[in-house]
Amino acid sequence: MNEVSAFVERAWREGVGPDDRSELASLAGHDDPELALFAVWLELLAGRPAPVPPELAAPAPAVVRAAAIVMRSKTGEGLDELAAALDRLTDDDAHATAARAWADFALAELAHASHDLATMQRRVEALVVPGRPVALRIAALIRMAGASLTRAEPAIARTWGRRALTLAETSGRKQQGVTARLLLAIIEYVGGHLDATRRLIEPLLADAEVHGTARLLLASIEEPERAMALFGEGVRRAVEQGDPITYLLTILIGSRRYVTLEHRADALVTISAGIVELRKVAPQLARVLEEEREHWRAAWGELVWADAELAAVRLVDNARQH
Repeated sequence: MNEVSAFVERAWREGVGPDDRSELASLAGHDDPELALFAVWLELLAGRPAPVPPELAAPAPAVVRAAAIVMRSKTGEGLDELAAALDRLTDDDAHATAARAWADFALAELAHASHDLATMQRRVEALVVPGRPVALRIAALIRMAGASLTRAEPAIARTWGRRALTLAETSGRKQQGVTARLLLAIIEYVGGHLDATRRLIEPLLADAEVHGTARLLLASIEEPERAMALFGEGVRRAVEQGDPITYLLTILIGSRRYVTLEHRADALVTISAGIVELRKVAPQLARVLEEEREHWRAAWGELVWADAELAAVRLVDNARQH
């Protein structure tokens, strides 16, 4: 078996995720339709749009291709093709279980986009059973944690997040484990559970790849004056890496620090810009910032809020002029 075939077989068995990115990049240029299909899914899972490859005749790849169309559009496009492909798929197909998992994932995303969390949860629960691709199971658990967080259900979000972290760590999916750990830290941070946040973050400090993000969150807890010095670098790194969770984290921490310093206009500009950017790539995470901003308005009162809004407008106008 050559390296492309080996990767494709493992992708069917385990799914794909950030831990597979470097190996997949090393296989770029190989003309294999299933390899191309999994490469597209890797981009879609990262929140980046990608062109879906041409039709595939075999039943299981046809299901995964149709699921990619549903995943990419989140508007119902591809549903008829997915239903037809699933009808052609039989239990004796070697990849039937995996293909149905990809379909469940896409349908869960469609339900989430339609604000139907009950349907999303049913699809995720069908997907995360043992025997289905582990990388896909972890991704689904992380998405359920994020969706629950945006609905202001921290206890439920925490349960999904812990399941994601446990599965990632026991299966050796390091990058997905980091994502799950950071998301759990955000859940605890938003809820004001700083000791729990610290326990989650500290194991990441020795990892050079995530040290900056982990240190930013830890500094905001233990050494507030250091957080703002790291804030700009954290945003820059998150944008460069296309990492919406890290971006959310840095925006949330930075804007809260501005509020603590009573720089309310800076806080409003920061969090509002973050909301705009996250709505483009991860609307479910943008809701976390929207809830935070709404909390400020209630806490400040309408007069202080109005003054802060005017000052924020002036800050933006001045920035545009310079």
